[in-house]
Amino acid sequence: MVPRITRESLKSLNAKEVWKLRGMDVLWIKFVKTIKERLADTAERENPPTILTFPK
Repeated sequence: MVPRITRESLKSLNAKEVWKLRGMDVLWIKFVKTIKERLADTAERENPPTILTFPK
């Protein structure tokens, strides 16, 4: 699992670790986005009327 960045966790980390975490978070978000987009594309191709909803 990718650690979520919270104010509490930021306080307990040093600057280098914070940037590492931020980078991971950004990568994770991009990764999840591409997966969601791919799933949506596939679903549209297979059955157009279905609307996919993803938990935020």
